[in-house]
Amino acid sequence: MRRISLGRVTAKLIGAGCVALALASPAVSQASFVSPYTTQCSGSSIEGIGSGPQTGIAKTWSFQFSSADTSSPLSCAGKGPGVEYTTATSLQALEALGATAGERSAEDRLAGVEEPPTLSQWMQIDLGDKPGQDSGLIRQIPVALAAVAPLVSYPQGCAIPAKEATGDGRFKVSNTLLEQAYAGKISTWGQLLPDIQSSCAGLPIKRVVPAEAEGTTFVFKQWLGTIDPALGWPESSSLPNTGWPNDTGATATVRSEGGDSGEAASVAGMSGAIGFASLSQARESGFGDFSPENPLHEFQSGQFWLSVQNGSGKQAEPTRDPKSGADNVQGANCDSPQFNYTPSGYDTTVTPVWRYVSAVGSKTGWPICTLTYDLAWDDASTVYGNTNAEQAKQRTVKDYLAYVVGAPGQAEAKAGDYSPLPAKILADAQDGQSRVGWNKTPAGRHDRIRSQISAAAGNSQP
Repeated sequence: MRRISLGRVTAKLIGAGCVALALASPAVSQASFVSPYTTQCSGSSIEGIGSGPQTGIAKTWSFQFSSADTSSPLSCAGKGPGVEYTTATSLQALEALGATAGERSAEDRLAGVEEPPTLSQWMQIDLGDKPGQDSGLIRQIPVALAAVAPLVSYPQGCAIPAKEATGDGRFKVSNTLLEQAYAGKISTWGQLLPDIQSSCAGLPIKRVVPAEAEGTTFVFKQWLGTIDPALGWPESSSLPNTGWPNDTGATATVRSEGGDSGEAASVAGMSGAIGFASLSQARESGFGDFSPENPLHEFQSGQFWLSVQNGSGKQAEPTRDPKSGADNVQGANCDSPQFNYTPSGYDTTVTPVWRYVSAVGSKTGWPICTLTYDLAWDDASTVYGNTNAEQAKQRTVKDYLAYVVGAPGQAEAKAGDYSPLPAKILADAQDGQSRVGWNKTPAGRHDRIRSQISAAAGNSQP
């Protein structure tokens, strides 16, 4: 992983707004909880909201942290507060913290996302709907890596042609043809698989995509953009998160409700469909039972995720175990991806720099890996009020994140359909978690930070 200094990253990619935020962060002091909230697990239960790709591991983390893990010194082992995690879309998770006009949920203290907030959303979250009264600093803390996989529900009654068939009940095509299918440039199964039987060649490819803005879409489009940069896949005003090329007439997309899990379920229930979802949700919907050796194969025949070529041209699987379709061994093939760069040299989790960190197109492992993050307040006393009830919740936020980015949480990520954080990013995550606190700074210093946020919001483009 290549390390780039603060000045180079912020000046080149983000501009004056992030510079202001990054320069503000070193002045922030460490935690200052007061009795009776000075010890681990002395807080109260909290609620979190997050997008589908993080759901599987987040529910494991909350269960283990709250009660099931009785051996780790970082867990509450049933003697302290709990964490309740609600699944939502990426946009809903960001909106819970104030991404739309600064209006925040009264319940949620954590938000899990794969698509980091834009600079405009970041400013709305920080400033709140009463700038100067309820402003605060949000931290975006990496917690794990997730794989996003192309999904197929093969046309019923059609055989996979021998030239493209794999030995485990799937087919293999080039990245170029696959990208053209998702772009709507080719629209029939005969165009995707030229040797398919004539009676199936004219069947339409049904592109299933999320109806709402989703982190999986953000990541998947980034990867499609590595195949055909000229199409302009990355999000823009002309092609927002929910926008797709050639989305009219015979090549119109099919919109699925319910975020990442809804996407996987929609593809599974539609013959001749293609789509994409996180590995954990894809397995939950039966896409991992494709091998004839799998005991559940007969119930999920024709549904599978595809292998693709990574940045080195090697055929790669989204799973750590290449025979996962046969034995259902969990684990994402994202243990050592190549990132475009690694932020370093400053308090990274209090800046929007993570939106520009990507592992798509990696030359090692799976090329559609993404960091998944938890957004949490650096100091919630200015956001929700300086009360003991709020301090108790903030204490649990800090303790839960310590478990997540600690050894037990990272081990649980690896054992599930995720990968643990690489060492350098884990160090940033642990540093960010250590800075989460309460009533941390004198009012004058907070006012200066808020002024810098306001100036950045006024002088920067989203």
